[in-house]
Amino acid sequence: MIFDLNRGQLMEQDLYHEISHLIDKKLQNMVDNEKEIKFSEEGWAALNPSDFAYCQDYTDVPDAYYYDGYDDYFIDIYSRTFPSEDRARILEYAMIGAEFCFDTYPGLVEKLKYYAQCIRDGFD
Repeated sequence: MIFDLNRGQLMEQDLYHEISHLIDKKLQNMVDNEKEIKFSEEGWAALNPSDFAYCQDYTDVPDAYYYDGYDDYFIDIYSRTFPSEDRARILEYAMIGAEFCFDTYPGLVEKLKYYAQCIRDGFD
């Protein structure tokens, strides 16, 4: 991975985002190797609204993803593309101290708690 450290103010946020992707790879590797850890995609999906599914595409985001009823669960539209992007956006906002997201949207708090538990469970 190459990371440009000369980007300015978003550098810290980008770093946390990319670290989340590395965390995801480690957790998924543990699941693939049948380690007994809390993390699972099914567990993560259960934290979303029951009628929601990630669009699994970066460029073709359906209009339904702009639906306000999902705001309690997602940082933004980008976080609705893939589960790993959802976790990365939550981690980056938590790490920069964006309390307004977690004070306002209880669905995000539950996701952050779950992800924190998974990280604690998967790492020494």
